[in-house]
Amino acid sequence: MRGRTLCLRVLPLTYEVATAPDLFPGHSVSFTEVGIDDVGLRIEYVIAPAVSKGVRGIAWVGYARDDLGNEYQDHGGAYGPSRDGATTRGVLTMPFPADEAKALRVRLWPGGDPAGFDDDSSRAYELVVGLVL
Repeated sequence: MRGRTLCLRVLPLTYEVATAPDLFPGHSVSFTEVGIDDVGLRIEYVIAPAVSKGVRGIAWVGYARDDLGNEYQDHGGAYGPSRDGATTRGVLTMPFPADEAKALRVRLWPGGDPAGFDDDSSRAYELVVGLVL
């Protein structure tokens, strides 16, 4: 039997960037899509201009807390150069939030391994995601 290809359909969610510190001097980070797919809550981003894989901090660590007080840690992600090489594109996946939750605050740190959602020892990007469809 040949390997199966996972075809992910993303159900878009509303979101706003609550905090966007300058963590990559000379580069901009844009969050391009947030949604639910077959794996979890998917956060897509673009860094411009492109950064090399050897640059510290491109591997994200993500924690989240929903409006019910439940906390979540990311499942991992991936990144790489865009087709034209001008940008770095990536995705980070968070676990599915509780069905009853209406909002999720996501904190993303580049590199390192913060202690959890409330770790204020380093600056983080913060997204607020609406979970009501």
